[in-house]
Amino acid sequence: MKYSLGLFAIMSFAAQVNAADLPVQFISMFDKELGIEEQLKKLPQLKNLGEEVYGTPVKLLVTYHDQGTAGGDVASFTSLMFAAGSLGILPIVENNDFVVSYELRIHSKSIANFSYSINTTEAKNMYTMDHKPSKEVLDFAKTTPAMFAKDLASVSAFKELQQEYGFYFPAK
Repeated sequence: MKYSLGLFAIMSFAAQVNAADLPVQFISMFDKELGIEEQLKKLPQLKNLGEEVYGTPVKLLVTYHDQGTAGGDVASFTSLMFAAGSLGILPIVENNDFVVSYELRIHSKSIANFSYSINTTEAKNMYTMDHKPSKEVLDFAKTTPAMFAKDLASVSAFKELQQEYGFYFPAK
């Protein structure tokens, strides 16, 4: 009797999920309000994508970072020296590449990694360093799921995994 409730919960969950859709856990550094997860769920390959898909060996990691450019590092250092010399009156000007990376992992092994970047220049006050991405950068990040969709179509290992999953767990 004590197992019947657990069995009922599993059966009701299985009825809600199309078994042919490969479950993919979504892990992102971006806020949920940005809507990247919703855009990715619209892709036919990622219909069963979610943050709470625990236990699946397939994970999609979406990360971002600033990558210094050759001229940007020198300019940032010079700008920092001028800002420090003026006791913060002059702003620090930074020129970096903002990089959004999509990494598809199966059993903690990376099978595909795609990066998309945009060059940005920002002026910041040295006393109020805001480390959040700017609006321009977030607008760029919203366009990356479409780019990732095109690149994901070329990943043969992911296609093979979807076919194998569909073989063992056919659609109802």
